[in-house]
Amino acid sequence: MFAAIYRRYLWLLMAGDFAAVQQLADVVLAHAAAAPDPEATDRFALLGRLARGSVLWCLGDAEPAVHELHHALQLAEGAGAGVLIMAFGDPAVRIRRFLCHALAEAGRRDEAIAVADEMVHQAHLSGPADESDA
Repeated sequence: MFAAIYRRYLWLLMAGDFAAVQQLADVVLAHAAAAPDPEATDRFALLGRLARGSVLWCLGDAEPAVHELHHALQLAEGAGAGVLIMAFGDPAVRIRRFLCHALAEAGRRDEAIAVADEMVHQAHLSGPADESDA
């Protein structure tokens, strides 16, 4: 189920349907809050925060995007939620991509560079890139 929702999020984001991504984020975060086990809670919360943060960044709301994306990255790193999704890459790599852009837009250049460096390092560890990461 996580993989299908992750793919839906990416499709909506790439289509520029930011309202639909926001709506999906709200639904996913509500699902996370009601999930019966901590692992499901963390995975869905990470996806909801990623969706919110990426849309906020796309809309130019850098600081709120940084907040959401930091939260998503903490979940991905701390809860073992950095799951590989076939043909769409590791969500933690994507989180770092949006986070480094949001940090740069917020004027936090040094943090942006550190996140970008870690993103490249982790991307190399996660395997070959695919078309969605181009």
